[in-house]
Amino acid sequence: MYLNMATLTRAMIQALQQQGQGSNIPKYLALLNEEESGKMAIVTNNTTNKTNGALVRTDRQVVFGFSDCHTAEIEFGGVDGVLATRVGRIQSQRVLQVTYNPRATSFSNLVRFVLQQQKKITTKIYYRSNEERIASKIELQQHHTYGVELIHLTVQTIQPDPLLIPKRALKNTQLRFVPMTDLQATRANRLVAKGVFNEAMHLLSPRQGMILMRSMQQPPATQSTQKFRIEHLDVPITKAWTNLSETKL
Repeated sequence: MYLNMATLTRAMIQALQQQGQGSNIPKYLALLNEEESGKMAIVTNNTTNKTNGALVRTDRQVVFGFSDCHTAEIEFGGVDGVLATRVGRIQSQRVLQVTYNPRATSFSNLVRFVLQQQKKITTKIYYRSNEERIASKIELQQHHTYGVELIHLTVQTIQPDPLLIPKRALKNTQLRFVPMTDLQATRANRLVAKGVFNEAMHLLSPRQGMILMRSMQQPPATQSTQKFRIEHLDVPITKAWTNLSETKL
């Protein structure tokens, strides 16, 4: 078996299931498995149906222009197959970049989702290929939607926008000090925005929960608690953990 984070978390879950603990799988472990399984896959030979050991990136991204990116980010946090969200801009347009698992959802499904929202905040749909352009046109026609612009996406990454707050709901809580995976942060941001902070806390591992508790210690903060007041919103979790561990007390 080719060992990577997805296979490791899957093995941990299977071990719990074999011990009769299938209904007690920690949410953080289930989320980590969902995220890692959605991002990477082992290449399979279509002829022999055997793996060649190569691990490839399989997640994809779609970008939408919104009049209200913060609301859009919250709503996408509840969509099956979405692995991460990030607010930013392309030139003067404020956008939301959505990373998704193509084996769990599709470009068309995500376009359909935004067009079905009661709040018509979609202004632009960015496409990378002719297939995505055609898929967008089909969805726009089927939903009788007008005024949404289709734009060929030529940039690889979106740029930060100083007026857009990454994971705005989390920004107003102590969860901003907790290193989280992209999927954890995306789901937690939605839960907090919906007013269920306790449910967001249940997405954390014991170690993350400890960091949250330490960050909640009220001032005057001691020198030993200052390291737990570093914000990690939209910071890759590996970098966030490194920053936390290297912070001097």
